[in-house]
Amino acid sequence: MKKIRSAIIVGVLVVACIFLLSFVSSAGTELSLANGKNGVDISWQEAEAALNYEIRRISGDEEVTLGTVDAGVLSFCDESAVSGRKYIYTVRPILENGESGDIQKNEINYLAAPEITSLLNTPDGARLRWSAVRGAEKYRIYKRAVGEKWTVLTELDAGNREYFVQVSNGDRFSYAVTALSGKVKSAYKPTQFDIYLESPEITSVQNKADSVEISWTGNSLADGYIIYRSVDSGAWKKVMTVDGAKTVSAEDPCVSNNKTYQYRVRAFAKKSLGAYDPEGLGVHYLKAPAVSIVNTVNGLKISWTKTKGAEKY
Repeated sequence: MKKIRSAIIVGVLVVACIFLLSFVSSAGTELSLANGKNGVDISWQEAEAALNYEIRRISGDEEVTLGTVDAGVLSFCDESAVSGRKYIYTVRPILENGESGDIQKNEINYLAAPEITSLLNTPDGARLRWSAVRGAEKYRIYKRAVGEKWTVLTELDAGNREYFVQVSNGDRFSYAVTALSGKVKSAYKPTQFDIYLESPEITSVQNKADSVEISWTGNSLADGYIIYRSVDSGAWKKVMTVDGAKTVSAEDPCVSNNKTYQYRVRAFAKKSLGAYDPEGLGVHYLKAPAVSIVNTVNGLKISWTKTKGAEKY
């Protein structure tokens, strides 16, 4: 009886093993899915004797074929994925005999990587702005110095898309923003390393005979300076570039009498643009009168041309 019982137990175990192996084979190997910079990154294990792989995506009642790749290609990026949605992905190997191999399958909650739309040096620090991500509950801000690891600066609610980083003149950082939803985290798209150049202080704006002279404090880290101008409270426009960190004055010859000129100065270093004072400093330009001196019997007669806008001489 003991032998019969042992044989029955062994038989049951064998059947159970066969059943489990059959179940694992039909369920397939799990795919590797990740929130990537440009979509959902999909990767899978190589299937023996595969000619190619068919990638499909399921979302609710919708099932679409994303594409077919050749054998040897073991990854695919779904750039059409919509942030904030849950997706199921399958990869089906198509074998040399025309049959299908084991289907690999997995699911993911997709969050797109935020795009940093603006990195601007301001008097208040480095200002970051980024695009909204559908499905995000928070954003996490990072910075990294050259040769160092990423450091978390802060986390902000999803309604925020701007952050000022406190920096000092000469600091050089790369920045990144990730979207968060529960335990799900997006990828990130870091900025290039950018040097912070503080705002030059405009020390004087003076009328000259045929120009306006602008002077400012220098920045030893600058490659030069860019001068912007507003005429009579109009739009700001770039009027000149001055090369060299030690050049701290320039003359604007393109001026007209009885107009008000406001100036901004910002330093630059390679591709990095420094901060600037948004108000700037200005002057009302009055052209110097032309003076003539004539000897008369009563002494020297001094006369001059009239300058429009002048209140006194």
